Amino acid sequence: MDLNSIYAALAGTLATDQAARQAAEDALKSLERVPGYFSSLFQVVNSKEAPLEVRQAGIIYFKNLVNKHWERENPTQDEATNWVIAEQDR
Repeated sequence: MDLNSIYAALAGTLATDQAARQAAEDALKSLERVPGYFSSLFQVVNSKEAPLEVRQAGIIYFKNLVNKHWERENPTQDEATNWVIAEQDR
């Protein structure tokens, strides 16, 4: 997984231009089903080389993904079929 592409997408989510921000969000969303994405995202978040605002954007995105896809005791049918965290990242 290319950490630079994740970093660039996270940085893009902070853009003031709506089109650039939307493109960055779409790029992050397209990576969600790629095995190794969550661990790579976490590497970017933990990188001391990344600016604080990019790291904060990454940890908020990571938190939202976990919250959205966390396995619940009694998942609804929709939740059970929408799991996107790759087995190796669980």
